[in-house]
This record gives sequence, structure tokens and C-alpha cells, in this order.
Amino acid sequence: MAAIQEELVSQPHTDRIDFASQLRRLMEAMHDGTQVEVIAEIEALEMPVDRALSLGLIATELLSNVYKHAFRGRGTDGRLWVSLRSIGGMVVLTLRDDGPGIPPPEARPHSVGLQIVEALAAQGDGEVEVDTAPGSTVRVCVKALA
Repeated sequence: MAAIQEELVSQPHTDRIDFASQLRRLMEAMHDGTQVEVIAEIEALEMPVDRALSLGLIATELLSNVYKHAFRGRGTDGRLWVSLRSIGGMVVLTLRDDGPGIPPPEARPHSVGLQIVEALAAQGDGEVEVDTAPGSTVRVCVKALA
């Protein structure tokens, strides 16, 4: 989020932001010091600042969870796939890893991470899809807004 603030300060009269570059910066910062292989397919994407802030918070939460849980105990082994695309008026952010999977809701009653992601996605007229199988996938879709 600091990177988005920096861009807004340097361009104070803008109502749109290059979210793709912000996502890349976030990924680099979180990847720093790890040996996880990151495969990124990120389309160039400008979006309204308010939508970029929400999606940035979502990306931060999801990336934090991946690095905290998916690769725990695996040393330097692991892969993370990140995709950002615009499809039919929607922005789709997908994170997939080759970790052990996300426990079912009843096994993580006090987990707030996905609740935060779902609430932020709902603010963007969007939704969250979670595949909890080993090699978890989380897909967040929000309206792109022109």
C-alpha cells in the first residue's frame, strides 16, 4: 500500500493507477529472501485508485498467507503462480501454490484472513473462489470499473 501512496504523491491529480506494476512490487517485496519459484502472468492493468487499494490489500493478505503457510517446513522448495487479468469487465487475481492446501473452514474457526479477503472483494462487487485441495488456488474477481 505504501507503493500506491508513493505513486499518488508523485502524481497527485490522478484517479487511476497502474495496478500491475504495484502488484509486481508487492510480489518482489514479499519474495525477498525466499527461494520459492514465482511464475507470474500479469497483464498491464490500470484501475481506479479505490479499487486498486482494495485489490492491493487482498493481494497482500493472500501473498502473506501463501508465504506463511504453503511453504512452511519445506525449506527452499515451493512454487507460486500469480495471475492478473481483465476479463469481460472483471479483474481476476489468482494465486496458486503447490503447498499442502487450505484446511476446511471447520478446521480453522478463528482464521480471519479469508474473511478479510471476502469482505474486500464484496466491496468491489466481486467474489472469492477457494480450492482447498493440496496445491491451493484462490481466485478473486472484482468489477474493473471504467
